[in-house]
Amino acid sequence: MKEKEQNSYKKKIIILSIVIVMTIVLIIGVSILLIKDLSSDSNTTEASYGLIKDVKDGYIIVSDIDDDTTKKVATDREYQVGDFVSVADNQVEVIAERDELAKMTEEVESTTTTSTTSKSTSTTTTKKIQSDEAIIEYMQDIDDTIESEDNQNTIKDIFIKCVDFIFYDEPINGVTWDELSNKAKSKVIYYTLLIDSKIDAKYPGYKDKIGSKVADIKARLVAKYMDLAVGICKTTDDDCFQVKSDFALLKHSLKITWDIIKSAFTYGYERTTTYLKNWYEVFSGKL
Repeated sequence: MKEKEQNSYKKKIIILSIVIVMTIVLIIGVSILLIKDLSSDSNTTEASYGLIKDVKDGYIIVSDIDDDTTKKVATDREYQVGDFVSVADNQVEVIAERDELAKMTEEVESTTTTSTTSKSTSTTTTKKIQSDEAIIEYMQDIDDTIESEDNQNTIKDIFIKCVDFIFYDEPINGVTWDELSNKAKSKVIYYTLLIDSKIDAKYPGYKDKIGSKVADIKARLVAKYMDLAVGICKTTDDDCFQVKSDFALLKHSLKITWDIIKSAFTYGYERTTTYLKNWYEVFSGKL
């Protein structure tokens, strides 16, 4: 009997030893993978942005828009002088081709569109925090319930109320747009875009019956979001992470492509190559 107990005890010890060894091996393996991943990240070159100044056989010359330096980049692809590109790890990505970039910069001088600049405040008051929370909760409730609403006129009125709040200084529950923090403003636009998408899925073309107030509204909303995101990402890392995460969800849900972003650029706060770079960094999640 004692011999059986001893054998059973030895088996348990052996099994426990095997489990411990396997656990240690697993921990070591995961650690190696993490180290490799971190090493890979540290070796990744930060993207630079510039205009192609010359195109040669097998390489291009790019002039950096931030410091006016030039770099030679090897490539077999075809580019045009004047293309606006990003360069990272010797990989070139076209942000805007020469002709469309020229059109964008022409609009800087000719357009009279009201800018969607976001003004940041130096202090955060209790009232602002309460306003943020109240409006975000209001928008969340609409987003959660809009698909169950069957009255098309009610649905249109809800969307118009959101548009009026964002663009025309109409209050919601006693709160105005300017009383919100930039982070809350970005969240309101996030929900408004989702709400619009849900309504349009149920009633395609519903905005055509509303009129000029909502003309090109998706582009205007996207532009306002991008402007806010650029400002947020210059000041607060945590909030920057949030607006990038929200935009990643919008890109997936609404199928927002870089071409759509470039079209919305007309409504942006600034229409320069530097500002287009900022938008691209938000779009790609690089800010």
